[in-house]
Amino acid sequence: MNKAHYKKSIIALFVVLMYLLISVAFAKILPLAVLQDLTNSNIIRRILYDVIQAAAAIPFAATYFRSTDFRKTETHSKWIPWGLIGVCATLVTIILPERLYAFWFYLIIVGCGEEFVFRGYLHRELRKAFNFKVSVILGGLVFGFAHGYSYFMIQGGTITGILSEFGGGIVGALVFSAIYEKSNSIGWPILIHACLDFVGYLI
Repeated sequence: MNKAHYKKSIIALFVVLMYLLISVAFAKILPLAVLQDLTNSNIIRRILYDVIQAAAAIPFAATYFRSTDFRKTETHSKWIPWGLIGVCATLVTIILPERLYAFWFYLIIVGCGEEFVFRGYLHRELRKAFNFKVSVILGGLVFGFAHGYSYFMIQGGTITGILSEFGGGIVGALVFSAIYEKSNSIGWPILIHACLDFVGYLI
């Protein structure tokens, strides 16, 4: 094992955990309305928090776009998922304009935010030091913890709900990491992650 890569993977785990703790702490300080309860009186606070959340993910996105993972992807294939995202945004705007903010939330905050942090940064750093299985286990535990901890701290969920969020996070990490490696593009897990969560919101 390359000691430099091992050290970077440990740093990546620490950075992501700090990012998670700060994000949740900020959400506790600035109580937010859920998407279903947005009104003219609380939407500004929601937008403010979401903008800050999106900005916080920019450094992670920058590390991905500067990486060889992005540069070595064939030019014609790397842009396909981004084009499909544009198509989905257009369709939602036309068909479900009243759900447009929710769509952009799941695309930017959930899809881009989580995938750039957990796959584009954490998983990519872990893979430099470990094989796919170990990387998914470590990344999955962190991703599962992120969902369980957020659910507990922000929504005050039950033990059953926390365990469900934790387990779902682990399974999600496996699925999205496999998609990321198979496609060699962060665009596909972003698209699929955002669409799955948005459809779940609609249902």
